[in-house]
Parts: sequence; structure tokens; C-alpha cells
Amino acid sequence: MIYPPLVGIADKIANNVGAFHWPIEFPDIFSRGGFDVVIGNPPWERIKLQELEFFAARSPSIAIAPTKSEREKLIKDLEKADPNTHDALLWSEFQFAKHIAEATSEFVRNSGRFALTGKGDVNTYALFAEHFANLAKPGGQAGIIVPTGIATDSSTAAFFGHLIDGRRLRALFGFYEIRGWFKETDDRKSFCILCVGSQSGAAAFCFDIKSMTDLDHPERRFTLSPEQIAKINPNTKTAPVFRARADAELAAKVYQRAPVLIQERSEEDGGNINPWNVTFQTLFHMSSDSDLFRTSIQLEGDTFYRDGADWVHDEGPAVMRYVPLLKVPLIWVEGRMKKKNPSSGIGLPKRIETAGFAL
Repeated sequence: MIYPPLVGIADKIANNVGAFHWPIEFPDIFSRGGFDVVIGNPPWERIKLQELEFFAARSPSIAIAPTKSEREKLIKDLEKADPNTHDALLWSEFQFAKHIAEATSEFVRNSGRFALTGKGDVNTYALFAEHFANLAKPGGQAGIIVPTGIATDSSTAAFFGHLIDGRRLRALFGFYEIRGWFKETDDRKSFCILCVGSQSGAAAFCFDIKSMTDLDHPERRFTLSPEQIAKINPNTKTAPVFRARADAELAAKVYQRAPVLIQERSEEDGGNINPWNVTFQTLFHMSSDSDLFRTSIQLEGDTFYRDGADWVHDEGPAVMRYVPLLKVPLIWVEGRMKKKNPSSGIGLPKRIETAGFAL
């Protein structure tokens, strides 16, 4: 038997956080396998509690603190407030919100509910995209307004790749800058309408839409099959972004004839495919590779001689050659420019990059 007071506490917490259990709320829908259609514009928020946003309306004096350390001190002072005061209540609310954010993060990462998007720096839009896709029954469809990063970012590559592999991507229409469509914002991110459902053929794409008439131009829209996407981006299955149909068709033909440099595979599947025999190396580092660098005095002492700009040592079967180290210093010059800041009369700094020279 469940302890009644525990049930009361659970109910109170569930009400405070706005918990919503889909199968309990829609048992008849889920008994038939899910929804026919799911449409939504989910929130785009990070799971981590943002102190500035929390205190902006509750305590502006904390939100506008000039430094992070001062803001943290003001928050810490709330804990010392007398009981039943406004500051004591604010401290309690802050601790509850912080706990909810941490518990939510733990849930989305480790519950298995969001196996594809509950990773990295989790954002709610990605969680809702996976959730909406799962709410639709087999043969159903979902339409979601989310940042275009859902199809291009590494953090959501597992989810988008799952749509590609399962042939569930029907269309993705990407719009240029949020502020161009929602005039009261200044958000420069692009967003898209992601259409999910059963798909037997190629998915439709259009990116950088600045006007709805762009969708009427055949040259702006293009299609890519799951096989073509897998050829172009085999390691991530993310969406390749093209501004025109001709660009997409050309890229698809190129990758059909020439594979990517390295196709990543697990050791269980035979390891990476490297048809070009590509190897990766780093550049020389002045710290970790310091033993490879010599000054002119050191080279002269080792019987090297000048050959143009190089230093050469050719005694014995091997020829050793040292080449000059090219350094490009960057310097700042503070001075008065002819064009001054009209509001202050102060000259602006000029940045000068010198030409490279050898030591």
C-alpha cells in the first residue's frame, strides 16, 4: 500500500512543476498507437536554470548586478533572510526552481525517455521534437517549428539520423532569421518547419526562405533521398544545406561518384572506411615540439651551412635541411583616427597586422 502522505507530496510537486502524463491524459489515443497528427511550436529553452532570467521579474536588483560574483553574493544573502519575509520566500522559490532544473536534467539524460536528444547541452526544442515524433502513430505525421539546428547540429545528429535511417523525414523548410518573421524580436537564428511521417521517397527541402514566394520557385526547392543524404554526410546523417536545387543535384552526383574522405564505423562493423588513405597530423607546436626547433647559432655550431634562406647539413648519406620559421605578429596601435566618435570626440584604436618575416 502506498503511504498516503507520500501521495500528497507527489501530487503537490506534480502540480507545482506542471507535470503532464500523456498516456494517462489520452488513454484511448495511445491504445490505438498514437495521434494521427501532431502540430506544435515547443519552447526553445535550456534545461539549466538561468539566474538572470529567474530574478529579472522577481528581484531586478539581483538581475542587474554588475558582475557574476556580486550577483552570487546577493543570492547567497537571501538565505540569511528572516523567515516569512519576501527575501526568505524568494530564496525558497530559487532553491525549488534550481532543484527542478537539476531533476529535469537528470530525467531527460538518464530515464531513456529521450534516448536521441537527451545529450550534451540539452535544449527543450530537441526534446519536444523527439517526443512529437514518437507521439504520432505509425502512418501518422508531426509538424514542429524548431531551430534549423535540429537538422544540422552535432548535438541533434542522432535524432535527425534516426529520421533519415527510418525514412520518417518528409520535409524541412528553413526560414532565414527569426527577426525577419517575428518583428518584435532581434533573434538572428534561423528556424524551420520539420515534417515527420512515413516516407517512401525523397524528402523535400528549402533553406534560407525570406519570403513565402520562395517556396513557389522550383529552383529554390530540392529533394534528397535517405541514400543521397547518407552519401553526402555518412558520419552524421545531418542535412546538407543548399540554397538552390542545382547545387543539391550537383553535390548528390559528386558524392555518388566519389566517397567522403573517411567513413566512420565502429570496430565491430570493421572499422573506418578510408578509400583515400587519409591520415591526420597536427601542426608543429612551439611547446611540445620545441626540441625540433633550432636557432641560427645552434645550427652553425652543428656545422650546418646556409643554402639561400635554409640551413643544410649534408655530411653522410642523409641530407638534413632546416627552413625558416615564419611568424606573423599582431600588434595594436592606439592613436587618433581622422574620423572621431562624434559623441565623445575620442579617437578609435587602429589594428595593424604586420607582414610576416622569418627569424
